[in-house]
Amino acid sequence: MIALTTRVTPNVIRKPGALEIGLVPVPPATMAKSAIAAAVFAVFVVYVGPRFVPFKANVDYGPLTQLAQSGGWPRLAWAIVAIVLAPTVEEFLFRGVLLAGFARAWGIRVAASLVTILFVGMHFPYAARYWPAVLGVTVLAIFLVIVRKRTGSLLPGVAAHLAYNSVVVAAAYAGHP
Repeated sequence: MIALTTRVTPNVIRKPGALEIGLVPVPPATMAKSAIAAAVFAVFVVYVGPRFVPFKANVDYGPLTQLAQSGGWPRLAWAIVAIVLAPTVEEFLFRGVLLAGFARAWGIRVAASLVTILFVGMHFPYAARYWPAVLGVTVLAIFLVIVRKRTGSLLPGVAAHLAYNSVVVAAAYAGHP
């Protein structure tokens, strides 16, 4: 996907700003702040949220939850996808290509809203089984758009997304539902 985008639109991929794809470096402190904020939020979603809205024992929370609770290779594959692939691919697609394209066509506010709706919509089929997960994904999506807009770069969003997903994976490996 990155190679195709580089070939088709080489003039927008390595430029900062919301109208560009924004694959540009930022200071390490910016990356760290984004990652820490997302990790703290993920801890809240994963550990504090269920205290207020407990999981129901007889509910099927879907195939991703089953993978997270399984053992062996299926769980490891889920963890690798969640930590390595999802943050990179989703940030490049949603806060990179789509945000830049929509912003050029309809402005940044509409673009940010559309990208957030699409991101939540993509996660909705599994998150909808537990409404606090929908809220968590929505807040994360809004945070990622804000980070992207403020920094002009995809990289802090990738770091934040990776940190959020890492907390979720670590919680699953720790036996948290």
